Amino acid sequence: MIVRSAAPAGIWPPAGQPRLPVERTLINTALLLASGVLLAVAGRRFRGAGARGAGAWLTAALALGAAFVLAQGGSGWPCSARA
Repeated sequence: MIVRSAAPAGIWPPAGQPRLPVERTLINTALLLASGVLLAVAGRRFRGAGARGAGAWLTAALALGAAFVLAQGGSGWPCSARA
């Protein structure tokens, strides 16, 4: 696959675009990755011990996933307010 940019060098990103906050982006990434890991652990526990063994892991994964969604909504709010 060949990907070619139509924008001339030095023009991307366009002037006036908001910058993503690095700290918030790292936190969101950590939340998403941790949620995925806990979900994988819950799946292994479910296959081994059934629903009883996976319940706490699944609850923790869902909580981290919900925290990620809320953090994403909070990080997109300032950008959408400018539009």
